[in-house]
This record gives sequence, C-alpha cells and structure tokens, in this order.
Amino acid sequence: AEGEKREKIIVCLCILAALQGLYGGGEMLTQKSGWIYDSTALGSDNLIGGEYLLTGTKPEQVLKVPRVSGQDVSILQYRKNIGNIQLMVNCENENGYVEVPFLYYKGYTAVDQEKRMYSVTAGDNNQVRILLPQGKSELEIAFQEPFYWRAAESISLMGIAAVLWIGKRRFL
Repeated sequence: AEGEKREKIIVCLCILAALQGLYGGGEMLTQKSGWIYDSTALGSDNLIGGEYLLTGTKPEQVLKVPRVSGQDVSILQYRKNIGNIQLMVNCENENGYVEVPFLYYKGYTAVDQEKRMYSVTAGDNNQVRILLPQGKSELEIAFQEPFYWRAAESISLMGIAAVLWIGKRRFL
C-alpha cells in the first residue's frame, strides 16, 4: 500500500515535469508575458559568454528599434511584445526591407493579416530582416519552433516513461 502511494506520487511528478518541458519551452517564446529584457540588458557582459550568438554578431550593435533599408521604406506603427513584434510599414519600391530588434535564428516568421508569409533572412549584425513588397504591410514577426523540437521532446517523454516502467518492474 505504501509502495503504491509512493509510485503514484513519483508518476505524477514525472508527468508534471514532462508536461512543463513540452509546453513551457514553446510558450516562453510566444506568450505575451514573461521575462522582460530591455535595451540596457544587451551589453556584451549581459549575454553570458555569447554561446548562442551567431558567428559575427556584435552584441554592442544589437538594434533597439527597427531599421529600414532607406528613405523609400517608412515605419507607420511599431509594437514590440515579448516574443513577437507587430509592425506596419510602407514600402515605395519592390526591394525594401526592415530589420527588427530580434537576433536571427532559423524559425522566425513574418505574416501579414491575410496570413501571407514574408521572406525572413539574417540582416546586418544577424538581426531579423523582412523583405517587403511594394505597398503597405501590417506584419507580425514571431518565432515558430521547428517540428524536430517537438519530436525531440516526444522522444524525451518516451525515455522518461521507459525509465519509470523499468524502475517499477525492478524496484517495486
């Protein structure tokens, strides 16, 4: 009886830990609340050792506000939330772009209100750069986790389940 109670507690704790790992990682990048980092936190000594910076990124040159390709692109509205940026821009030619204050990693997307995808690349100093068509665009820029992150989380969950199952058979 006492062994069954202990087993249930361990199983519940493992399930809670697994759910937190599966849900929490992606949620941190997409939710509207969480940790807030302002521009003063971007000093070179505040990026730990720079382990996650792309080669060639200069922390002291990280953008604090969006930058446009030239006078032919204007920012009409800008709002940076935690994990996403909402931006309204007007581009007078077909070769304009805007760079936003996110460091570029594979997985960033730029989508307008009609769900059209815009091309996202690494810009100057590895900032997120969105290539713009001619005209006015209202965009949301956010990070979308790759499918293989979710696959890796599933494999981890199966590993935890296997350890629990083997432990149950051997020790209880």
